[in-house]
Amino acid sequence: VRDNYQNDRIVVGKLMGNLADGYKVEGTVVYENTNDVGFVNFDVATHAPMKDVLAIADVWTDGTLDCIAVTNGVPTVTLRGRLAVDDAYAATNDLRGTIAFTEGSLLGIPLHRASTAFSVKGTTVDFTEAVAQGPQGGMVKGVGTITVPESRRDLASFGVKIAGRSMTVGELAQVLNLDSGDKQGIVSVDLDLQGPLDSGTNGLMNLVGKGHIECRDGRLARMKLFAGLTDYLARHVPGVSHVVDLSRSTQDFTLKNGIVSSTNIVVEGNVISVRAEGGYDIPNDRLDFRARGARTKNDSLLGKLATPITWPFSNLAQVLLDFGIHGSLDDPTWTYSRNPLGLLPVGKER
Repeated sequence: VRDNYQNDRIVVGKLMGNLADGYKVEGTVVYENTNDVGFVNFDVATHAPMKDVLAIADVWTDGTLDCIAVTNGVPTVTLRGRLAVDDAYAATNDLRGTIAFTEGSLLGIPLHRASTAFSVKGTTVDFTEAVAQGPQGGMVKGVGTITVPESRRDLASFGVKIAGRSMTVGELAQVLNLDSGDKQGIVSVDLDLQGPLDSGTNGLMNLVGKGHIECRDGRLARMKLFAGLTDYLARHVPGVSHVVDLSRSTQDFTLKNGIVSSTNIVVEGNVISVRAEGGYDIPNDRLDFRARGARTKNDSLLGKLATPITWPFSNLAQVLLDFGIHGSLDDPTWTYSRNPLGLLPVGKER
């Protein structure tokens, strides 16, 4: 301890010990007071719950970082740098460190074997080199930012850019709480999302984002969303339901005011393909899409074998029919609105 008029310096460490609940902490903490302005310098490593780590640093104990949840085990955290004692001097904060945990979530997205580097400049937290595994082994990488103007949690906002690779349809469906059929298929996802950290009752209404999704080797026709299409074809073209695989898909999308919109959805199989555009109102669980089915041009063995089955469509110049998709995700309604040659009935099918 050094004291010189209004200047103080208190050094604690190097410390190695256990917290009251048995978790570990080690390192050095230095308190400096210069002209009645206090700062704490950290060089510590912990293996303890996030709430204990934040309590030691006496920062963001108001739930600002509740978007990072550890659900199994405890995280390993390192922290180095300087933190202002008084929020009035928060602009001088300069910290950096790492976080790693075995199982948890970020903004509700389940993650395994996750780790990230972070830095704190003023009241902004930047996450870099973030990597994790999905529940079924897919890889997720990304960066993120949390900004807390005036150190006020009610003004805090976030931004994330996430890239998921080699994820399964089942993993993506778990995150989005969707029916995924038999969960077959490999998915790649790119997501750019911003919004207030505390969304309150408005939730998704305050989020803005965009992204891209691709799927391959899937069995998308077995999802509830496509049940109307496969049921309709099965009723009016005997045998076609066995070859409607819809194994590939791609789309760009945007998110605003709680509505996911897309103008270039493409879902393809060896026999049938679907192109669609429209939106999904998430808070109200309401679909509003327009789509067109067509016979897929390909020389695959399945495509050739399916030709006798799909002959009713051969005179439609690749156009099968137009339809609208409405209702909810769990109970979509398909309304067929255009059938150029009248070969198939027009109407509704679930």
